[in-house]
Amino acid sequence: MEQDDPLQPGNGTVPTEHTSDQRQRQLELAYQRRRRELISNALALTGPVVAIIFAGDALVASWVNPEMYAATFVVRVAVAVYALAVSLRARSGWHTPWATMAALLLAAGISLDVALAARNSGGFTSPYAAGQILLLVAAGLLFPLQWQELAVLAPVVWLLDLTVTGTIGSPDLYDWTVHLFLLGSATFIAIATVIRSSRLRHREFIAQMKLRYEQLRSERLLLNILPKPVAERLKRGESPIADAYDEVTILFADLVGFTPLANSLSPVRLLSLLDGLFSAFDELTDRYELEKIKTIGDAYMVVSGLPARRADHAEAAASLALAMMALVRNFQESENLPLKLRIGIHCGPVVAGVIGTRKFSFDVWGDTVNVASRLESHGEPDRIQISEAVRLRLGSEYIVERRGVIDLKGKGPTDVWWLCGVRTEASD
Repeated sequence: MEQDDPLQPGNGTVPTEHTSDQRQRQLELAYQRRRRELISNALALTGPVVAIIFAGDALVASWVNPEMYAATFVVRVAVAVYALAVSLRARSGWHTPWATMAALLLAAGISLDVALAARNSGGFTSPYAAGQILLLVAAGLLFPLQWQELAVLAPVVWLLDLTVTGTIGSPDLYDWTVHLFLLGSATFIAIATVIRSSRLRHREFIAQMKLRYEQLRSERLLLNILPKPVAERLKRGESPIADAYDEVTILFADLVGFTPLANSLSPVRLLSLLDGLFSAFDELTDRYELEKIKTIGDAYMVVSGLPARRADHAEAAASLALAMMALVRNFQESENLPLKLRIGIHCGPVVAGVIGTRKFSFDVWGDTVNVASRLESHGEPDRIQISEAVRLRLGSEYIVERRGVIDLKGKGPTDVWWLCGVRTEASD
């Protein structure tokens, strides 16, 4: 049966940060859901057993003495039908608060049958009377009830037992006293046992959920550093992690004008500005299913085509670059700040892997990375500069403008292009 995760709002995949009070409330709600699930599971398992036993006892009672056991027959058939119906309902995933009520009603029905059996066998002195004592203890532990719920069930059991069983055999004061003492002792023992077991169950559940929260939190932090497939390999103990990729697309972006702007802003304002922009970049990167590699000051590096290889890696990087450029332009207007973005894109082979033992870092190496970096640094503000290799990969779907041949440091004369947008019917 499906279990609720208290740490994942909306049954999501990662927990969000909460205050300790909020997280404690979530855990308490999750514990109550888990307890109702356990009650539902107990009903699903015990229902068929109870139905078979009570249906068989009803047939035996009607065969032995139909007149004497008429009331017993009716009660046992009713309990059998109810137990079977509740079991079938519980097996369909019935974890609502009504599962607790269903368990209490089932226990009350069994209590009535025990009282009738005791009455037919001699009243308070019948050995069947001990069944009420066992019922209180067993119900509290089997379903797992809280002591408040058991405190509701106990008076019902007392009322049924004393009303039905006490009418047979004219019990004297001693019989009443002994029977009340036994029922009272059983109720006390049952409630004390339930309090103890529920506290242990509660502490165990909370401890498990807190451990799970920390595990998920650590996993989320790891995913902020490493791509998910790489993180999985690392958790499996694989080392070293290094892969060669025949062709990926590297994107470098740099905020032009950020350094002089930083000198005029407070540290808090500066951090807030950079965090807002880079968080928006992260969202775009996730939207286009690319992999952010790192930030270096006010520079942002992304790779398309790893760790999962994709045929459209150049197109995805181009779309991201255009979206990032539009975002910075909107940000510049809304914040009235002299910021512009400069982007360089190149595609080719790289080697990617994890370095470090304490502070892990996923990085890419190769001439492709160097060329992409040079394309960015040799570009112009508010422009996206791409290599000939990227232009050929993009084909005719994107609007490009030839800049010409420039001298790239470490590469020499290089033919480069501006990426201007996506071709539409209106632009044809």
